[in-house]
Amino acid sequence: MNNKLLTIMLLSLVFGLGSLAHADNCQPGHDEVTIDGTTLSCEQCFYGTMRHGYNYLFNDTYNNANNYSHELETVDWYFQEEYDYNNSSSFPTFGLVDPNWNWLFPANDSLLFLESTSSYPIYSYPPSAADQSYDNFVVAFDLMVHGNLANGQQTPSRNHTECKYYEISRCGDGILDTDYDEACDDGNTIDGDGCESDCTLTPSTAGECASTYDGQTIYDFDSNGNALTQNTP
Repeated sequence: MNNKLLTIMLLSLVFGLGSLAHADNCQPGHDEVTIDGTTLSCEQCFYGTMRHGYNYLFNDTYNNANNYSHELETVDWYFQEEYDYNNSSSFPTFGLVDPNWNWLFPANDSLLFLESTSSYPIYSYPPSAADQSYDNFVVAFDLMVHGNLANGQQTPSRNHTECKYYEISRCGDGILDTDYDEACDDGNTIDGDGCESDCTLTPSTAGECASTYDGQTIYDFDSNGNALTQNTP
């Protein structure tokens, strides 16, 4: 397990409390999600990749594009796994970034207000590369907010729901993932075949004769008579 904690941010973009812009940036079939019997209409969708062997923290930033403050009434969060990645039935819990926050989102400003108080480790992964998709893992934040107008009036309360869809990747899935420093990914975790089990290139051995042809680096034969080939990045 990689000891590095990676923080995943959700940026809530609220341009106006008077109108709803449902399914902003949502791929087909992602405009709503049902988690534990609760169906949420996704006002905004975000997409990302999470990695086998890493720990993750989550947080949420609210961007108020109005010239009046927004007030948070309630916030709930939901997780959904397509497979059991953390070998547990539990998920991260959340708390306010500032425990003394007054629950107001300033006008024309953004505020990081929510963060997970525990991490989410990924110990396992989808059975095959064909099973990898943005439906592998979903986290949704469901906010109830209203606006505080300059005349002392309030806008009607309404929900704002953000849905983030994650693909779970790993070294050996055959998909080159440079965001996680893969130099190669040949679809297996066998060392010595040109791409190592950690998705780094197999080092060449001194004295080998190498040439490049059609996107591959061709080495001489090893002591067992096997051709040594290595995909060039």
